[in-house]
Amino acid sequence: MSPTVRKAERRDLYPVYELLRSSTLNSNWVPLDVRRRMFEPVWGGREEYFGYVLEDGPVVGFLGLLFTERQVRGKPHRFCELHSWYVRDEYRNESIKLLLPALSLKNVTLLNYTPTRAVYDISVKFGFQDLERQLLLVYPAPTPGGLRMPATLLSERHEVSASIEGTDRVIFNDHAHLDCMHFVLKGRSGETCYFLVKRMQRRWFEPFGRVLHVGNKRLFLEALPRLRVYLCLRYGLQCLVLDHGAFAGDRIPFSRVFEREVPSLIKSRTVEPQDLTPLYTLPLLLGYKLH
Repeated sequence: MSPTVRKAERRDLYPVYELLRSSTLNSNWVPLDVRRRMFEPVWGGREEYFGYVLEDGPVVGFLGLLFTERQVRGKPHRFCELHSWYVRDEYRNESIKLLLPALSLKNVTLLNYTPTRAVYDISVKFGFQDLERQLLLVYPAPTPGGLRMPATLLSERHEVSASIEGTDRVIFNDHAHLDCMHFVLKGRSGETCYFLVKRMQRRWFEPFGRVLHVGNKRLFLEALPRLRVYLCLRYGLQCLVLDHGAFAGDRIPFSRVFEREVPSLIKSRTVEPQDLTPLYTLPLLLGYKLH
């Protein structure tokens, strides 16, 4: 009999974990407690399955799906993020069976923020387009006047929580259970800027701080000459990483545009790539490496 595909349920957590752990090629292996979070609903997701498994007796293949629902330009949208696509070598010819059910989903935007080159090449053949191709790397080089902080920096959770409201409050609450760094800048005129940073890495010796949300761009840029030195030294980061599209028109000394080795991917009829950031991508937030 040929292997069969079915929806991945909570009971598949441990077989999937063992499958992915057995792969020496899987650069995105994560501990069991982290993998468990990918078998739970998140951010408005209502579906009761978490991807697809390929079975031939035991589980021999897996494609993870994470469903979310959130506002884009003031309207609700459903998303499905693909991750952890892996099939044992002897079943590689069956791999596409895991992708086809995901492609048939209706009224949902498909995303993949962490594709390998092989996954990228396959996905573009099925209509995926590039989502994020470039990043802006900001290095902790001191600049004239850059040692003066034009705002007070708050980093304690209770201080941050007490200083934000509206959309910033929603983002703070949505990410409170994740290992992220939350900050608020308080300017001298009373204005504030809430921003969110995640410590990530491409390889173990390349840690960087991915700035995932900036609530007040003007105040953030005013403080950036001092912030980039302080944050990199305080948290052991090589650099800060900003969304290139959001800061492409701003002059930031000692920064450079970085081309991702493998762009992230989107397939959608309702959402444009420029509408999205990695703020709500759980695999990256839980420790997946950026290819």
